[in-house]
Amino acid sequence: MVTLWRLRDWWQWLFARWWVGVPLMLGGALVGAVLARWVLPSPYWAEAVFTVGVNVDTVRRYPEDYKNWMLTELDGLVTSGPVLEEVLAALPDDPYWRDWTADDLAAHLETRWFDVGNWHLHASADTPDHASTLAAAWGAVALRRIRQAIAAGETFLQADRRWQQLEARRVAAEAALAHIGAARAALDDWLPRLQAGAMLTPAERAELRYWAAFAAFPEGSRPDPLPPADAPSAAYVAWVEAVQRQLQAAAQAWRNEILALTAAQQQAAAVRDDARQETAGVSSYWQVALAVDMPGAQALKAHEPALWADLSARGSGLHPAAHAVYGWQDGAAVGAFAGMVLWLALALVAVLARADAQEEAADA
Repeated sequence: MVTLWRLRDWWQWLFARWWVGVPLMLGGALVGAVLARWVLPSPYWAEAVFTVGVNVDTVRRYPEDYKNWMLTELDGLVTSGPVLEEVLAALPDDPYWRDWTADDLAAHLETRWFDVGNWHLHASADTPDHASTLAAAWGAVALRRIRQAIAAGETFLQADRRWQQLEARRVAAEAALAHIGAARAALDDWLPRLQAGAMLTPAERAELRYWAAFAAFPEGSRPDPLPPADAPSAAYVAWVEAVQRQLQAAAQAWRNEILALTAAQQQAAAVRDDARQETAGVSSYWQVALAVDMPGAQALKAHEPALWADLSARGSGLHPAAHAVYGWQDGAAVGAFAGMVLWLALALVAVLARADAQEEAADA
């Protein structure tokens, strides 16, 4: 037969036997407090805090996507293997840290951020001092590495601009060298006609003047003016031969310029590649600092002294204060809740047992 019971019977049992629930809850609270205080002591956590900002005005397309991408790169940097190895090296000589590895460190560290603004580097350990030490070491190393990456990003931009400028000059030099080659070939074609004593028209004189213009090098001499229109052809031949010598000198000068530009480009490319490795994907457009070091901090100190005191006190920046994950109060609350659940379960069992007894009596 199916056992039937009513919710009212359950409530009546609970209120009639409150003296059962109160000791259970008090006993559970006591047991929970003892466990949380002495048997299962709480681990501790601390956070190093710094402020992150980015100048998205420098990004013309999809600035929001760029910002989110950069935030992910920044998160990857502060949790990367090299940073964790530096944190291990920065920890004090303490037996507590002696057997820790980078993997152990990663299991106790967590970045907590939503967007630009305050970033929290959350660290956990078994004691308050160790939690504070770990958070402070991680925050100091992370902040230094981020600033190094930002500086490397600026170096990368400067080296890249330098390379682009040298590339433009090299392309111009190669174009000038090509024009000199064309001018020398054109004047070679003119020599037989001039040696034959042909008279030149104004258009032909303009053409000779055009080809001679390529003999001018920025730091060299200018070609001599054309002979007079009624000058004999021999005068033109001597003029062309002089221009050819100047074109040859200009070509050599441009070749030397190209070699120097190529060497400078290689140097700029090496600086750029080295800086790219050091950036770890972090752009130079970032601004990262402790909250008290950000622009406007002094004005904040003058106009909002209470907020300034909160930002600069222990527990902010790189002076993290440790907090217990849970305390004896939390253990007491959990124990009291467990006692209440036990009381409710006893009431349910009692009501079901009474319902069974009533049904059996009715059947008899």
